[in-house]
Amino acid sequence: MRKKSSGGNVHKKGGWGILIGIPLSLFVCGIILITLGTYNYMKSAYFLTGMFLEHEHSESETASDSKSIYPDYGEEFGSLLIVSAGIDAPVFNGDSDEELNKGIGHYFGSRYPGENGKVVLSGHRNTVFKNLGKAKIGDAVVFETNYGTYTYKVEGIRITTGTDKTITDAADGSETLVLYTCYPFNYIGNAPNRYVVTCTLVKGGAQR
Repeated sequence: MRKKSSGGNVHKKGGWGILIGIPLSLFVCGIILITLGTYNYMKSAYFLTGMFLEHEHSESETASDSKSIYPDYGEEFGSLLIVSAGIDAPVFNGDSDEELNKGIGHYFGSRYPGENGKVVLSGHRNTVFKNLGKAKIGDAVVFETNYGTYTYKVEGIRITTGTDKTITDAADGSETLVLYTCYPFNYIGNAPNRYVVTCTLVKGGAQR
């Protein structure tokens, strides 16, 4: 008696294996592709977010530095101290009557401390700079701003005309501080001359 062939069962089993194996393989491949795609997306999003936050932080720091170095016109941004002359007064950005009536005025066309140029300050001879004539060569002049403290030394004293443009002329390349007021100090009316004190930077820098 002949045995029944089992070829049909083998073929049937193989067919089920293929039918199950192909979808399963496709499913696994799909999971892998989705995982890789999600990873790449998250990586790109993290990178872009990092760049955005870094840019925002950089802009914030720049705005903060700019605000501290360049105060608004009329804003008080420091004080000047000359112990030997008994001068201790606030410094305002600008030298119009409004600023000079409140303290020392920073000539708006000049540099600010730390910019390696000429910093020009003026004051009335009968108020904040009434004792400027007591400052001597070698005396210390401390300019404390809202972004750092700068110490200068008196290097020169001169008397010039009220029309002398060199007082406020720009001079970059080295840090100098120029203080001036009307002269003579006891003159009645509009004094014709200017008393000018020139100082060089000894030390100074931004407070961090």
